[in-house]
Amino acid sequence: MLFLLCLAVALLAGLVALVMPGSRGTIAPVVAGSAFLALGMLGGNVVAATLQVGFAAPLPVPAPTGPGWSATGNLRVARYRHTATLLPDGRVLVVGGYGPYMTNLFSAELYDPKTGTWKETGSLVGVYYGELRATLLGDGRVLVTGIRGQDAELYDPATGAWSATGSLTTPRYSYTSTLLPDGRVLVAGGRQTTMLSSTEIYDPATGAWTTAAPMGEARFEHTATLLPDGRVLVAGGGWPSSAEIYDPATNRWRPTGALKALHSVHTAVLLDDGSVLVAGGDRVNGGAESIGTVERYDPATGTWHVAGTAANWLDPTAIRLGDGRVLVMDGRGGLDLYDPRTESSRHLANAGHGFEFTATLLPDGRVLIAGGESELVLATAHLFEPEP
Repeated sequence: MLFLLCLAVALLAGLVALVMPGSRGTIAPVVAGSAFLALGMLGGNVVAATLQVGFAAPLPVPAPTGPGWSATGNLRVARYRHTATLLPDGRVLVVGGYGPYMTNLFSAELYDPKTGTWKETGSLVGVYYGELRATLLGDGRVLVTGIRGQDAELYDPATGAWSATGSLTTPRYSYTSTLLPDGRVLVAGGRQTTMLSSTEIYDPATGAWTTAAPMGEARFEHTATLLPDGRVLVAGGGWPSSAEIYDPATNRWRPTGALKALHSVHTAVLLDDGSVLVAGGDRVNGGAESIGTVERYDPATGTWHVAGTAANWLDPTAIRLGDGRVLVMDGRGGLDLYDPRTESSRHLANAGHGFEFTATLLPDGRVLIAGGESELVLATAHLFEPEP
């Protein structure tokens, strides 16, 4: 009876530790989701029981196979819904995210493509709840927002140090963060209890945020794409199928052509000719009909046209490759290659990378896919090199 009581107490304590928001518990280098029960014995009786749960490395998962795939070092900590930023020196900074049981992660790590290894690089100063956004600034530092929905921090690759900077004027989640040509950062939309139309701008020179002109429509889970002329195209999100353009020179928004379908939690990428590709979506936020729809925006005419069909890209990530083609990874492990010249896509493989991973184009043309969640939270990382 005493054994069962101690076991129950240990299990309860372990579960409470896992779900407490903001917990900064030590992350042990053991298998994610595994448990080890340490029993204290006195005179043949159990007098203490401790449940230890590991987070750092996942159970083995099948590595992607097929042409173009190669293995690389695993993340130091298993995570999903994190950020990944390519630094000017070619390394990749990964920050935050969630571990098993949606445990908030505050740690950061750097990937070196020359050695294929990861190393820790400090932790966020603040405790955050929600989704982070990371934006590479013109001076090489990285602005990370979304800490407690409002706070922001800066990472300096030269020193590996984190520091607090000015807080956003409005707490928000599911927003966009875009580097403007003058070095400032535009944050737009998002949600609190309702969708937001408000926007604000961060000035790295002062570390301060100022309110900017509001969008014409409130939206969240939208996309924001910097156009070649310095304006910003915002498309979809939430329920609107509308799109609008922000001009930082005048601090004004104006409507532009509406999307053909409703897109939310979709992807957008600037193509070589200056047009913008929007594809996929998410059924949850009302975009069921858009999951298989690809659209293309022409800034010269302000109009959209259907630019092919997709293999039901759910919550996708898109990367423009050096040759102009677009690599699309959907949230269920699919991998497709889209050619803007023919406006067609072809399926490459089922990569098995799960969802809520990050994908980063490296300077040598390979794509780093890191972390994510499948049946388990993943620490695995793989490299993909598209065939010509």
